Amino acid sequence: MRGPRSPRSCVTGPLADDAVLVASGLAANSVRHSSSRDGGGFMLRAEVHPDHLRIEVEDAGGPWYAGPSDDGGPHGFDVVEAIAGSRNWE
Repeated sequence: MRGPRSPRSCVTGPLADDAVLVASGLAANSVRHSSSRDGGGFMLRAEVHPDHLRIEVEDAGGPWYAGPSDDGGPHGFDVVEAIAGSRNWE
């Protein structure tokens, strides 16, 4: 088992800031919206490949509410999609 590492240790250069923002957005969603917030844990994984980056979070699950939000502001997945969608990231 490896200890926690920053996404910055996986990606260098100009994409590092975007990788950290995506990883922190996914982690924040796990803590805020899943059963992980009640003392559970979550796992963040990052895989760096020559032509793409994959960032993944596994959490304790919970209810899923699909659909648009009423407040009109950007939300975690909106920010992640905007950044990752403009790159070759999964």
